[in-house]
Amino acid sequence: MWFLGHDEKTMLFRRKQARKRDAAIGLDLGSRQWKGVVVHRTEQGLQLCSYAVTPCTANPGKTEAQAQFVEAAQTLLSQLKASDRYAYVAISSPDSLVAEIEMPRLPAGDIRSIISLNSARYLRRDLSGYYVDAVELADTTTDGKARRTPTMQTLVAGAPREEVLSYRNALNSAKMKAETIELSSVAVINAIQRSHAEVCEQNVVLLLDIGNQLTSLNFLRRGQPLLTRLMPFGGAQITKQVARALGLEPAAAEEQKRNMSEKAAVVVQGTLQTLAREVRSSIDFVERQHDCDIRHAFAGGGTACNPAIVEALSQEVGVQILRWNPLEGYETTGVDTAQLAALAPCLGAAVGVAVARL
Repeated sequence: MWFLGHDEKTMLFRRKQARKRDAAIGLDLGSRQWKGVVVHRTEQGLQLCSYAVTPCTANPGKTEAQAQFVEAAQTLLSQLKASDRYAYVAISSPDSLVAEIEMPRLPAGDIRSIISLNSARYLRRDLSGYYVDAVELADTTTDGKARRTPTMQTLVAGAPREEVLSYRNALNSAKMKAETIELSSVAVINAIQRSHAEVCEQNVVLLLDIGNQLTSLNFLRRGQPLLTRLMPFGGAQITKQVARALGLEPAAAEEQKRNMSEKAAVVVQGTLQTLAREVRSSIDFVERQHDCDIRHAFAGGGTACNPAIVEALSQEVGVQILRWNPLEGYETTGVDTAQLAALAPCLGAAVGVAVARL
C-alpha cells in the first residue's frame, strides 16, 4: 500500500505497514467537492458503511477559506454518521508534485533531506515551501526478484505546506484528527489494488483520475507505480470552454456539460483533445520503454462520473477506457445502489486512504 502522510516531521510520502483497523474513515478534499467514506473490514471482506459528498469550492490561499473548510468538514462528518474522530485524508492540489527520479542508494531519511535541500537540482522546481518525501519504487520486472544496484528509482511527492496545514487545521476545528494527509493521485493506487487486484497483477494498467482541476495518470505493473504524471486539466476547464463557446454562465454550462447536449458535446469533444494527446503519448512511451501493451484503462474522479465524457475520451485516445468503480467487490448493504453507482468514480481517493489501513 502507498502512503502520503503528514506529521510534525514533514513526512509526506512513505510506504510502511499500517496498523490494522476494523473500520476507517477516508476523506478526499477536492477543489470542488469533499467526499467521504466509512469502510469496515469483516470476515467476508470489505463493507462500505456510508458515504457522503458535499460541495466546497474555497481556495486554500484565500482568507475566508478556513471557515468554509470547517463548515464542509462538519457537514461531511455529519452525513457519514461516524463515531470515530480519526480520519485518513487525501488532497488534490494543482500545485502538488509526483515524479520518478533516479537517486543513489541511501537510507530513506537521507534521500528526503537531499531532495528537500536540492529540489531545483533534482526536480527542476523550487519546493522550499513544500512538504516533500520520497520512497523507493519496488522492482516490477517479470520475475519480481529484487536487484541490489548502486542507484534506485525513487518516487517523490510534494504538497504546498500552507495547503496541508490549512486542511489539517480545518479538520481539527471540526473535532476531527487527520491521521495522515496524502495526495489523491497516489491514494487511488491503493483503491484499484483492491477493486481490480487480478487485473492489476496480470497486466500493465492505466488509471486516470480526472478531478476538477487536476488529472493524474498512473501506470501500474503488478499493482505498483510504473509511471505517474500530473496534468493541470479537469472538469473546470471543460465547463469553462462550454461556457465560453455557448455564451453561458458557469452554472448553466455545467448543466449543459452534465447532460451533454448536442452543442455541448461538440465543445467537450474538442476540449478533451488536450488530455487525449497527453494520455496517448504517455501510453506510447510506457509501451516502448517497458515492452508492454496497455489494454486495460480506467477513469475515475468527478469528471468520470459522466459516462459520455469517458466515452468521448476513449474515442480520442483510441483505447477503451472504462468508468472505474473503486467499490467493486465491496458489500454495500443499506446504501442507495443506483446513486452509489453514479458517484462511485469520484470516491477512489477516499476509498484508497481508508482501505490502506484495514
